[in-house]
Formats: sequence, C-alpha cells, structure tokens
Amino acid sequence: MVPEAEERNYLTSGETRSGWKTVAVFVETLVIVTVIAVIQYTANSLLEDRARYTLMLVGTCYGTWRGGKGPGVFALLFSGLIGAYVLTQQKFSLVASDIRDSVSLALYLVVGAVIILFGEALRKERLLLVERERDLTEAHKQLEQAHQSLETLLQKRANELSEIKRFVAEEELPASVPNPRLGTGLFGSSQELYAAEPDG
Repeated sequence: MVPEAEERNYLTSGETRSGWKTVAVFVETLVIVTVIAVIQYTANSLLEDRARYTLMLVGTCYGTWRGGKGPGVFALLFSGLIGAYVLTQQKFSLVASDIRDSVSLALYLVVGAVIILFGEALRKERLLLVERERDLTEAHKQLEQAHQSLETLLQKRANELSEIKRFVAEEELPASVPNPRLGTGLFGSSQELYAAEPDG
C-alpha cells in the first residue's frame, strides 16, 4: 500500500512538481516507450498486423498514471510516431502507403486518448479524496485540541469553585447571614422557632 504522502506526490506530480522531478517523469516515460518499441519491433514478425500498437499503449498508461495528462499525451504521440516509423509495412518512413496502417494508427490514437481521459479523471478523483482525508485529519486534530482546552478550563473553574467554597466555609459569618452548618439565619435557630410557636 502506498503511504498517503507518497500517494499525494504521485497524484499531484503533473500539477505541482517542478524542475527535475517533472523532467524525470517524462524521461521515465520516454525510456519505457523506447523499450516497448524495441520489444514490439523485435516481435513484429510474429505479431504481424494483429497487434501492431497494442504494447505501445503501456507507455501511455504509465505516463498517465505517473504524471497525468502531460506525460500521457507525450507517450501517446511519441509511441505513435515510433510505431508509424518502424512498425508499418513501409518501415523507416512516415508516409503511409497502406490504408490499413493509417486506420491502425488512428485507432491507436483514439484508444490512447480515451485512456488518458479516464486516467486523468481517476487521478483527480483520488486527489480529491486524499485532500478530503487530509482536511478531516486536520479537523480532528483541531477538535481534539479544543476538547483538551475545554477540559483544562473546566478543571480550572472547578478548582476555583472549590477554593471559593473552602474560603466561605472557613469565614466567620455574621448572625444575620444564613449558615447551613449552624442552622441559623435571619430568624434564629430552628429550636428558637419551635419554642416561639403558640400551643394549639
């Protein structure tokens, strides 16, 4: 499984990377397309016309996956150019002498374009999911910090309230102030109230 940070780098490579990292994607695509072209050219006598551009689509898929639509289009055009130059019946020439060669190349370009469109849409969707997961993780961290701050504040207020209660309990209160500990208040103690009541 690709780690989240590494996956985000893969997904955003075609949009945010710069310098040698961007060039590296194109170089990788170029090398892969060249290797596939050599393999295809070597096996061309066995494949004949049935799968002339089939292997070349691998380079387009890799370029789109690795760097987005930029390297994907580059791989598609470059592999199409190589295929038209060395894989057709009239080798080492870009002039198509057979209509079947032109149709094969056109179909290859259409299929490659569809691969690029679907691959780019998939990359954007995955990038959106990664960004949402990152936002949710950040929001969870902020919520946890707010919860800890609230608990600290509540504990502080509870300590202050305990201090106030202890201070009030230790203070000498005047007789006119109700004191639940002594059972006295503005009207005296409970015993005095009962003594003052008339007999029924």
